[in-house]
Amino acid sequence: MRLYTYLLKLQLLNALAYRFEYLSSIGRNLFFLLGSVFLWRTAYRGIDQVAGVTEAQMVTYAVVAVLMNACFTISIDNVLFSKIRAGEIALDLIRPVNLVWYWMTEDVGRSLAAVTQFALPLLAISLLFVAPPLPAGIGAWLLFLPSCALSFLLLWLLSILVGMTAFWVTDFGDVSSVKTSLVFALSGRLVPMWLFPDLIADASRWLPFQYMFQAPLEIYIGRVSATEVVHILSVQAIWVAVFALLVGFVWTRAQRRVFVQGG
Repeated sequence: MRLYTYLLKLQLLNALAYRFEYLSSIGRNLFFLLGSVFLWRTAYRGIDQVAGVTEAQMVTYAVVAVLMNACFTISIDNVLFSKIRAGEIALDLIRPVNLVWYWMTEDVGRSLAAVTQFALPLLAISLLFVAPPLPAGIGAWLLFLPSCALSFLLLWLLSILVGMTAFWVTDFGDVSSVKTSLVFALSGRLVPMWLFPDLIADASRWLPFQYMFQAPLEIYIGRVSATEVVHILSVQAIWVAVFALLVGFVWTRAQRRVFVQGG
């Protein structure tokens, strides 16, 4: 446990070392935040609500979605591919630690750093242009937090699964692009699934993607009832368990395929 605590601290310090990357990330996320807000304000012009969601709720949804995306600093898929491509994975395998936990701790550290680095500055800047993105109530906020944590775990587990395909494929770009596109389109990060045609919206409920962003955001803005919140948290937990089992299975098989080229 002391090792993983040290890793968290190390990632927090590393995240503060790259000022240009920090400023560029702030600018990029601020662009998406303001763009999303102005988009939804324009879309709601002359309309009271859509699918039971008011303009104020939708703007809050958009702001918090950008803040969540800024905090979810997950790079395990690209890091794992780079390690496999360079042969560094062999050095990791001889370390006396659980590598999956080790890599997760690194991304958790980056994400904790992102809360202060990106989320808080973005929130402060957004207050100049947007109303405060307040939750529907204290209960919504308290339920949003565990849902958000499950969302992070689900997205991270999906990312490491995609990253481990590098043990079998030589070109990782296509696989990573497919994962990014699916998450962007079906998670509700940009457009909630309730605005899609019924066929797509209904089908998405059987997939894990909307439980990465839309589920906690619906809780935050108060679109779902208490009973539905219990259902959402249960489904998120089930998906996390399923992906954790898949990661364990694939990781066991992947370690048997390790070979190193070069010298």
